[in-house]
Amino acid sequence: MEMNKEFEKYKNLFIAIEIFPDDIFLDLYNKVVASVTRFGRIIWIKPEQMYLDLKTFSEVPTDKIPAIIEKMNIVISEISPFYIKIGTITAIDNLSGIKELCFGIQKNKSIELLYTQLQQEMIKLGFKKNKQRFVPHISIARLNKVASKRNFWEVINSLQNPLIQEMEVKKIMLCNSTMKPQIHVYKTIAEIFLPTKEPQYSEVKIEQLQLLF
Repeated sequence: MEMNKEFEKYKNLFIAIEIFPDDIFLDLYNKVVASVTRFGRIIWIKPEQMYLDLKTFSEVPTDKIPAIIEKMNIVISEISPFYIKIGTITAIDNLSGIKELCFGIQKNKSIELLYTQLQQEMIKLGFKKNKQRFVPHISIARLNKVASKRNFWEVINSLQNPLIQEMEVKKIMLCNSTMKPQIHVYKTIAEIFLPTKEPQYSEVKIEQLQLLF
């Protein structure tokens, strides 16, 4: 596969499932934004820029990109399109407090299989296994500080919905992430479709997504 010269600078990559929010998803997202923005410094992720992260890489040599795409094709070759159920509002915490606000993903065997096989294939390329337990989620906001955690969670819990959206997963994507002043720029390197009756092959596509930071 011939790689665009622009790929020469790619180092920070991630494999993910693109999210396509429906009206119920967007309605809840807007309610959350309106209800909790007052609690602190919150950076909201635009719905069209949301994804479910499967694997993140740092400082990847450019010449490994074709091998990563090849391994992705191997992994999805026996996984048919499947549905995920997006439900509940949750958070990722660290020692300093709440780090991200998320929509959770209900337990799903296909997601677990996809994640596990991606880890195994990437280890073969020399990448380290993820240390943290895999908890599938969709980040909707990054939080720098929350003024009152108790009141914050009271508001969040009042908005809870056990099933926000059911979405079919038809492809996974490999993206590059670069930092620019006050902005993250994501570019899609390859989209790889899960096999259906007709074979589909990886498609290299440049698509720029911007997330204010």
